[in-house]
Amino acid sequence: MKKVILGLVAIAALVSCKKEDNGNDSTIQEGTFPKEVTYKNENGKVASKLVSLIEGGKILSSEMEIYNENGTPIRTQKDIITYEGNLIKKRETTGTGDDPNYNSFTETFSYDGTKLVKSVTDYKKIVKTITTTYSYDGDKLTNMVKTEPIQTTENGQRVEGTKYTETNFTYNGDRITVKEKTYTKKPSGFITDENTSFKIYTVVGGNVVKEEVTYSPSAKETIEYTYDTKNNPMVNNLTKIISPDYFIKKSRGRNNLLTATITQVRNNQTFVTKQYYEYVYNDKDYPTSQKHFIEENAQKKPAGSIEFQY
Repeated sequence: MKKVILGLVAIAALVSCKKEDNGNDSTIQEGTFPKEVTYKNENGKVASKLVSLIEGGKILSSEMEIYNENGTPIRTQKDIITYEGNLIKKRETTGTGDDPNYNSFTETFSYDGTKLVKSVTDYKKIVKTITTTYSYDGDKLTNMVKTEPIQTTENGQRVEGTKYTETNFTYNGDRITVKEKTYTKKPSGFITDENTSFKIYTVVGGNVVKEEVTYSPSAKETIEYTYDTKNNPMVNNLTKIISPDYFIKKSRGRNNLLTATITQVRNNQTFVTKQYYEYVYNDKDYPTSQKHFIEENAQKKPAGSIEFQY
């Protein structure tokens, strides 16, 4: 039996609310879901706010408002989400505000058991459809293919081609190599604009601790992360189902990010920048606030904050 639930925010925020890993149980447990989330900019002014109501382990309603620098609401996102059992089947999103094209689309999800195998996003005001398919080897994600229409030229005429983004995952212990290939296919089948990149992730204890990417023989970047030992409210079983590549996202780790050290090497010169995150926790070891800092001239400069209410 399908259950329609009215919500107002991106699915990632809606369902990233349960820390315990209980098999395929994708419902939300009381006290693990931030019912109100307030995002503030580096000056301490509210940038956006999400207020949600849950019942029976599912989102019943929520509202996301985005504010300008003067604190005036300028944009709203409204979602209607349809469930089949505990899995999201469809998300209908309407954006309102200063940008008429902001977040107006319908997204549908197809599964093999509890594994997401296909998502289709149909944009309402910008007429285009984006399709992503997912392949697995056992429980491991091995391949993602995203297709979307793109304007190109052929025989001197403007035509609609298809842009492909193919992402392959190779596992070797704690290291995951991600190969991403993008290209455009014209109506005749001719392929152009090919580009391939590689990124290596090291994942330990459910957290991404290192990202490595080589842009050229003289340019590379390494990011190293550290985490606390507390609960991350942005990860749960449903998050993992509808975002199969969650495991390479630092914000979807088991724990909360504490530091990020970015080392860039360009033409034999090394540049290092650091970011820091500070938290206050409740008695269930979930963060009630996060403060973000960027190091500049050996000093921590505020870069924004988040407040959680459960």
